Amino acid sequence: MLEGARDDAVAASDRYVARLFLSELDRLDGNVETARRLLDEARAMAPDRQSAWVALAQLEEAAGRPDQARASVREGLARSGKTVVDEWWSYRNGGLDREGLAWLRARVHR
Repeated sequence: MLEGARDDAVAASDRYVARLFLSELDRLDGNVETARRLLDEARAMAPDRQSAWVALAQLEEAAGRPDQARASVREGLARSGKTVVDEWWSYRNGGLDREGLAWLRARVHR
């Protein structure tokens, strides 16, 4: 299912989030190179979103490469936009479904 979203999702944000989910699953399964490739793809798709940069830093730190981890964080911070909504970050931190709330608000009678 996630592989389908990674490849076939219409919204770029869905393809981005699918790569982040899959990279985490691969990391947990010990497939570090596959996880790294998926994070590289996510970073290329959305270089202004921090999540893929942070996840790559965590992967590098766990692999014993703290210099690469710090470099990933620095580059991610340099590229990130202050007003960009990062879907993964919102998901991981219990973010709100803004579209769903807008839909609900439009239907509330005052």
